[in-house]
Amino acid sequence: MTKSLISYKSIHDLQLEHLTEPEFKSVPKEIQPFIENILNLIKRLHISLENEKNFSAYAAHELRSPLTAIKTNVQLGKMIAIQQQYDDNLLECLNDAENSIIRYQNLLEQLLVLSQTEHQIEQNIQQVSLKQSLELVLSDLRLTYPEIDHQLIIHWESLGKIFIAPDAIQIVLRNLLENSLKHSQTVKKIEISQTENILTIRDFGVGLNPQELTLATKRFWRKSATGQGYGLGLSLCHILLQQYHYQMIIQSDQNQGLSVSIDFSKDNKTD
Repeated sequence: MTKSLISYKSIHDLQLEHLTEPEFKSVPKEIQPFIENILNLIKRLHISLENEKNFSAYAAHELRSPLTAIKTNVQLGKMIAIQQQYDDNLLECLNDAENSIIRYQNLLEQLLVLSQTEHQIEQNIQQVSLKQSLELVLSDLRLTYPEIDHQLIIHWESLGKIFIAPDAIQIVLRNLLENSLKHSQTVKKIEISQTENILTIRDFGVGLNPQELTLATKRFWRKSATGQGYGLGLSLCHILLQQYHYQMIIQSDQNQGLSVSIDFSKDNKTD
């Protein structure tokens, strides 16, 4: 083997070509069965992870077209309702339906990004402008949050470039901004800035208490059970950034707002 078993830092570092039958010349015969069992277990784990990713990718891909068709029909219904001057309640229902479809479409896109293999991730990495990525995200968010520009304090001159997939950083930025907009009930301002290799998005809402802070990146956890979304925002950002070996740091003082920082520094990468 070109790598010793203990040199792997995670299951993602293991590829099937590394898991072929090793040469046990320097391994005592007594522990050879033990090593073989470990390698077989890792093979099964690897296959299981690949199958899970493939399922997510296939499911998300297959649902794209039906959702697009439904969205088109809902938008057509809205046009007819406006032209025919139907009851406002009908138009409100159609608006709600369209917003729900958009949320599901965003969720599917996130699943597709999360289901990428290590090879696909490496292929998609490029130098990305944070300024351009943020501008694209804001153009989408303005449709749902028309007043967003009045809430943002953006230090545009501080925003630099990072190495990541364009889709990934846009998903991270969108989720972090939506998290501030949705869950910081009394939020008035959201500040975005970069210092060296650390990008920070800070709001001035209600924040999180210490217990909530430990749960913030758990899947499906939401501060309020009646809140919007699926409880995937911060968890999704955390997982996505881990794929690129970047670190997300969450800080909060209750009633003082929430600060989420992303450390893009090379020193933070796991080699």
